[in-house]
Amino acid sequence: MQKANDEVQASKRGELQALIIEELQKEGGLAFAELAARVADRSNLPLQQVKSAIQYMGQVGRLSRVVNGKSFRYWMPGDLPTDAVRDPDRQVVRRKFSLPPNMNHEVLSPLQWSLRHLLGQTN
Repeated sequence: MQKANDEVQASKRGELQALIIEELQKEGGLAFAELAARVADRSNLPLQQVKSAIQYMGQVGRLSRVVNGKSFRYWMPGDLPTDAVRDPDRQVVRRKFSLPPNMNHEVLSPLQWSLRHLLGQTN
């Protein structure tokens, strides 16, 4: 009985994850809140459940797998804007940090970016 229930839950998670990726691919990238709202509308699931699923997928690298090699960008609340890439065997994570449009296009490490952001030096 428990095994059947686990399989149903896994299927529902898979459908939700597919919807999340589909919405991102359609637009080429969405802000976190907009992505969550669109997926919640389409899936008829509570918004908080969808937000949790998006955060989980971001943490385990699933949002970086994109069909046809198209890349996209998403923003987690309180996170730096990143393009995350995880290899298929899920052993290595590389992150390419990108600056928001209002910042100078100089190369900053994630730590430098965080410090500037915290100090309010975003121009």
